[in-house]
Amino acid sequence: MNCEKCEELIGELLDGTLSGEDKSTLNMHLEQCLDCSDVRNDLQSIVSFCKTQRGQYSAPPNERALWLRIRNIIEAESQSLAEAAGRTRPQSKHFWSDWMNRSWELSISQLGASVAAIVLIASLATAVGLR
Repeated sequence: MNCEKCEELIGELLDGTLSGEDKSTLNMHLEQCLDCSDVRNDLQSIVSFCKTQRGQYSAPPNERALWLRIRNIIEAESQSLAEAAGRTRPQSKHFWSDWMNRSWELSISQLGASVAAIVLIASLATAVGLR
């Protein structure tokens, strides 16, 4: 039995609706495969928790209204974040002014690599120009 088939049958095993032959094959696989055994143990603990806590939590009176309220809060927060981002940096219409107003922060290694690249290009251009 492969792990995919095993994971499909674990729910039926916990429900008690699994046939005898499948049950024995599944149990043999669970003894050999630690991953599938962990899945079974996790699912078993979730099911047992749900059975013991049944009826202690009631649904909200208007579940649809609750989800709409949550969605409205999320949308309002995302809009306020977008507006805050828009206020911090004004949108410029021209490429050159945007390029020149950019904050240039280079590390020492980036600056050194830039200078080395410029020197290399200038020396190659000089060598080609002399020939």
